[in-house]
Parts: sequence; C-alpha cells; structure tokens
Amino acid sequence: MNLFRPILLRPNIVKKLNLLFSDVETKGKIQGAERASIEFRKIYRDIENEFIETKKVIEQQKKSNDNNFDILISKLDSLTQEKILLEKQVKIKEIEVSNRFDIPVKEVNNSMSVCTSSLVSPVLIGGVLELAYKIKKNKLEKSEKIGYEESKKLYENKIEKLRKELDRLKENGNHDIKELISVITEIFKAIADEQMKIAQLRILL
Repeated sequence: MNLFRPILLRPNIVKKLNLLFSDVETKGKIQGAERASIEFRKIYRDIENEFIETKKVIEQQKKSNDNNFDILISKLDSLTQEKILLEKQVKIKEIEVSNRFDIPVKEVNNSMSVCTSSLVSPVLIGGVLELAYKIKKNKLEKSEKIGYEESKKLYENKIEKLRKELDRLKENGNHDIKELISVITEIFKAIADEQMKIAQLRILL
C-alpha cells in the first residue's frame, strides 16, 4: 500500500484554499469597484447625455426674447414621461430582488445600497479550514463593499456636478422661464435618482 499517495482535493475546497492564501482586502476592493463601475458608468453616460440636451434647450430659450415656451414645455413633458417610466422600473426591480432573496419588498426599498455578498452565506465545509475561510471571506466582502461604495460615490459626485450646473443656468432670464427651468431641473434630478436606484438593484440580480 502506498502511504504517500497524493490527496485529491475537491474543486470547492481548492477554491477556498486559494482564497485563504490571497490578499482578500485588495482583491475585494477591486472587485467591488469594478462591479459599481460597470453599472454606474453607463448610468452616468445616460444622465450626462440627458444633461447636455437639457442644457442646450435651456440656453436656446434664454437667448430668446419672446414668450414662446413650446420647446421648454415639450422637454418638460419628455422628462416627466421618462421619470414615470423609471419609477415603474424601480418597482419591478425591487420585486425581482424581493423574490430572489425571499425578503419583503419594503426591506429592499429601504436597503438600496446593500451589496449582493452580504445576502449570501458561504457553503459550510466544517473544521478549522471553514473557520479560517469564513474570516477571510468576511474580509473580502467588507473590502468589496468599500470598493463598491467608493466607486459609487465617485459617480454620485459627477452627477451632482451636472445638477449644480443646471441650477446655475436658472439664475438668469425672465421670471416665467426661470420657473419652467426650475421644474425641468427638479425632474432631471429625480431621473438621476431613479436611475441610480435601478443600477443598485440590478447589481443584486
């Protein structure tokens, strides 16, 4: 009998051993940042395009001396319809997340920034290996969340700059145009908020 026969490890144990000997904090932070970047980069591009179009309409109208608000009103209607559509999409995503993880929709609504990893438990394999794996995995999840939050904050700051630019555009022009631009700006902000919610919910699916 060969007493020194090599021990064959199951693939899931090999995976856990690889995790034990890796720099999970750096790895987790990178993974979290990448996940957030994939979602929020697209959202930011969409919001930026909407901002450019809205800004162009506002500036064109502010140069006009007549009281024809047709273009602004048309833009307002377009943004309002987009906001309504996004609100419906948020509700649909909340229900999908609720069904997947068997948690109340209300909790999903109150926990928009929860990472997927915090909802999933590691597979039990027992013994000292499992204890060490849990500690390492916990660090990975925490680091991943840090990376995710940092990337999310970056895109939130970029979107906030667009919002402030629209606020600045309100300052000049006659009273009626300023009021209409104010409504458009508020709806633009709401659209950005709804798109960020959808991005966070999509990460959970």
